Amino acid sequence: MLWLCGLLRVRWGVLPRWAARVISDVSSFLLAMRDHIPTDFCRQPRSLTEIDRWKATEFRLFLLHCGPVVLKGILPDTFYKHFLLLFVASTILTDKNLSSKYTDYASMPVACFRMANVRPKRVHGKEFIGIKDPDHIR
Repeated sequence: MLWLCGLLRVRWGVLPRWAARVISDVSSFLLAMRDHIPTDFCRQPRSLTEIDRWKATEFRLFLLHCGPVVLKGILPDTFYKHFLLLFVASTILTDKNLSSKYTDYASMPVACFRMANVRPKRVHGKEFIGIKDPDHIR
């Protein structure tokens, strides 16, 4: 949500006019996917314009299933790779089989995800991470 509602310098880098088009493209893609989402999911994808009303299951659907497909080629590379770190860690940690085997591995993308905000070239800005000192991240 930071890239939609965060501080201006956090939203899509320095291209605010471009952001409106990207939000529209992602929203259209999500709405087009509705017919292809199995009924096993409690909720169908909704537009990003409604993100402030999304339920937890919708965020989960986006993070673990739709997001990697929808955002590829739309998000700038830095943001997309950062999203993929969260996706990989979340996928491992939410799957019983994977988490029992790869919990240690999952800590690596989590640490990288957090480090991206601490290094000089921050992805989202220091306001959105609780750790200010990179030495505390292990």
